Amino acid sequence: MVTIAINDTIHKIPKVLFMVQGTSVLEHIIQNFYNFGVKNIIIATFYLSQNIDSFLKKHTWNINIKIVKEKEKMDTAGAIKYAVYNSDIIKDDFFLINGDTLCSANLDSLNNFYNKKKRTIMVLSPSKDLRNRVVEINKNYKILKTTLYPKRDLKKCILLKDKFLVNAGLYIIKFSDLNYIPETPAPIDGFIKKLTGLGKIFSFPTNSQYFNIGTPEELLKAENNWKGIYNHKLLNYKKLKIYKDK
Repeated sequence: MVTIAINDTIHKIPKVLFMVQGTSVLEHIIQNFYNFGVKNIIIATFYLSQNIDSFLKKHTWNINIKIVKEKEKMDTAGAIKYAVYNSDIIKDDFFLINGDTLCSANLDSLNNFYNKKKRTIMVLSPSKDLRNRVVEINKNYKILKTTLYPKRDLKKCILLKDKFLVNAGLYIIKFSDLNYIPETPAPIDGFIKKLTGLGKIFSFPTNSQYFNIGTPEELLKAENNWKGIYNHKLLNYKKLKIYKDK
């Protein structure tokens, strides 16, 4: 099962419908999960849901896709809980991906890792862009702390070569962890912070490609560099470097 969270639009176009190499981000996401064997997808959205619905109706999909529109803007975590609880599709643990994200992490490897940990998993990808959260983890990949300001707030965070490993917007969510999301609007960062404090979230470090196509600059980078090869598996902890804040 997959939930796609969509919260932002640019120029009245949902970011999930932006084109990358002649194919919408939504199609890239759906095709990847379909190839993995997913049968059901929920799209959680607030703005311009009719645009997404119209787009989906123009295509033939061998997968069950349901759009759940929020009654009010619920922010990412709130939207996830609302969509899952107001559909009859997801009753168990599920994949989650942000609708503005392209990430080439291997889903088989991610799923196998989840089956060992049985905890919510957050995929990490290398990036020099620190708008997304970096993390401190232990040798068992448990997330100990997250921050937007590694040089100020974090004494140890992980790097791959010269890049920080950041939240790539792809997760497996343990269904029971939805209980930690309030019924009111709630950001994903608050949900992650809650799980981190409880010791209930693990990382999945990869060398995968990752693009947040929410800005024209990132969209252009994706257009020029996206390979669409989903073969990046879990990195061995020993191959990671630790950034030591001075």
